[in-house]
Amino acid sequence: MGRKRVIIGSQEWGIDDTDKDDVVAKINAAMENGTVAELALLDGANRRVSVYLNGRVAVAVVVDLDLGPKPTEIPGA
Repeated sequence: MGRKRVIIGSQEWGIDDTDKDDVVAKINAAMENGTVAELALLDGANRRVSVYLNGRVAVAVVVDLDLGPKPTEIPGA
């Protein structure tokens, strides 16, 4: 499997497997309630960082949990 990640604007961050559920819950809450969430994420060098997401101003946040086959991995394709 690949890397789980969050994309906020043009910035991409990794998600540690142990933090996945917490990160997703905090993003959902921030986007629904217009609050600020502190997310434990990974930078490009896999160092733990804190990223603050302002759900009031964020237009969209992409959460890629690397689930399921990729289009090139579909059997029979």
